[in-house]
Amino acid sequence: MRLDRSDAARWTAMPTAHGTRGLGDADGLAVIPPSERDLVAGELVTVTRW
Repeated sequence: MRLDRSDAARWTAMPTAHGTRGLGDADGLAVIPPSERDLVAGELVTVTRW
C-alpha cells in the first residue's frame, strides 16, 4: 500500500498492485485480521511501515 500523507492528522492508505510486484512501490503493509475481511473506505487499520 501507498500512504497519502498530505493531511498530517490522518494518513490514507491506498492499495498497490496485487502480489509481490506491488511491494516495491509500497510504503508499508496494512495489518488486517482475518475476521475483518469486508473493510470499507474510511475504516482505520494498523499499518506496518518500512
